[in-house]
Amino acid sequence: MNNLSNRLGYKSKINAYLNQLSELANKPVYETDLGTLEEVEAVKQKSQSLLSCEKVTFEIDLDDLKSNRFSTFLKKLGEASSGPLYIWLDSTNICGAYLLAKASDFNLNFDTKLMPEGVIVLLTESCQGKLLLDFDTENVEVELQGEVWSKIKY
Repeated sequence: MNNLSNRLGYKSKINAYLNQLSELANKPVYETDLGTLEEVEAVKQKSQSLLSCEKVTFEIDLDDLKSNRFSTFLKKLGEASSGPLYIWLDSTNICGAYLLAKASDFNLNFDTKLMPEGVIVLLTESCQGKLLLDFDTENVEVELQGEVWSKIKY
């Protein structure tokens, strides 16, 4: 944390952020589990390569996130890019990134009230695949990017 505004932003957001991550990871997440802000910047730079990849977008009902069909879809994404995934939320840029061991560890039954921003991104550690969930109280816009992930059908 280089300056006062970063430190204040961190202190004001870290507890809610850890609660959000714990909900999404379905296990307790601690400050020591987060990467540094330098790592966040490196991941942001590395993920720029996704901008040139095909993007596939579709919409589902919010309740469909909890369905077997979406769970199977997430499992296919995980199988296509085995390895850890970053969970990227609004506070990631201030508090640090969290690496989830594998896609199947992501809790699709998360409490949406804990996510007031309504946006969750799962990004492969290699930055070759990205799943964006943009939701409101009824619908979810699902966006896939990456050479492999964009070809996986829901």
